[in-house]
Amino acid sequence: MTDKEHMTAEIGLRFFSKVSVSISHELKSTLAIIKESVGLMEDFLLLTDHGIPLDVERFKSLAEKLNKQIQRADGCVQNMNKLAHSVDKAVKGINLGEVSTLVAELSKGIAIMHGVTLEVRPSGSPVNIITNPFLLQNLLSLCLDFAIHTVGRDKTVVLQVAQSEEGASIRFTHLQGLSETLARKFPTEKEGALLEDLNAKIVTDPKAGEIVVVLPGKFQPSIQLEKITQEEKEVDKINEKILLIDDDEDFLEIMAERLQARGMDVSTTTSPGEALVKIERESFDAIVLDFMMPDMMGLEVLRDIKLKKPEIQIILLTGYATMETGLEAMKLGAMSFVEKPVDLDVLTEKIKKAHKKT
Repeated sequence: MTDKEHMTAEIGLRFFSKVSVSISHELKSTLAIIKESVGLMEDFLLLTDHGIPLDVERFKSLAEKLNKQIQRADGCVQNMNKLAHSVDKAVKGINLGEVSTLVAELSKGIAIMHGVTLEVRPSGSPVNIITNPFLLQNLLSLCLDFAIHTVGRDKTVVLQVAQSEEGASIRFTHLQGLSETLARKFPTEKEGALLEDLNAKIVTDPKAGEIVVVLPGKFQPSIQLEKITQEEKEVDKINEKILLIDDDEDFLEIMAERLQARGMDVSTTTSPGEALVKIERESFDAIVLDFMMPDMMGLEVLRDIKLKKPEIQIILLTGYATMETGLEAMKLGAMSFVEKPVDLDVLTEKIKKAHKKT
């Protein structure tokens, strides 16, 4: 790995760390409010045991506040999911307005600490480009950090997304604190590494009080990304047909979406009984089976599947595996284990091996 690659990797790790800390802090604050609100509700109910009538309006108001905090927590989780999915592919089409809004949301905690408001003004029509979403988020985050420290008296940083002759642009405006001296120091070496990878550029304009990130409409990956892109193209050629069996619907939905993005034909079910019916009616290259099921243990499902289709390849998902259960699963015909939380690269490789065996 070159020095530049090391720098890009370090920037990415620092960005992910910063965002994770910010989101965890937001979630912790939300949970604290929810906990105290639940405690107050319990106090209200306790008072009724002592003959004091329940104040219905106060109870309703508290319920509304709880719902507001639940929505706040849900927003945190959605942002974290969007960030996580930004590394699914090294190059893909994105809506620049949506990415700018996400980065502004992820940077909101830092902005609040400095008393700054972030405002995203998307274009009238969607601005879509092909780029590396994770590296772009890294770059925009660094630009926002710089903008927050050079903001003007109104303490508002405005992000304006627009089409440009070269592709697209994001303007960070209202930076009255952007002097000629500061402008000469930005972009730094860190932003420069990201700009090179994204084939983008930054223009600073102290007189206008703004910095502009100019992005190409169609991304041409740098040499270090071409290998990653090619590997993902190879993955995209996979056309395995698989069945996911897990009692957690949210897990199924996310896992199915990620595997489908890699070109796989994915069916899902939360019911072992329905799974057995599907296996009777359809052929699958692999079964990905949760070890802990509510109706019957994964080993029982494994045994029943193998009785119906001995040739089928089964990958067991578990967070509870022991040596004994592992050996028993192998004796019953399981191809292998994958531990939860799932490493998608590991699971994908095992599915590819299963496909070759069928």
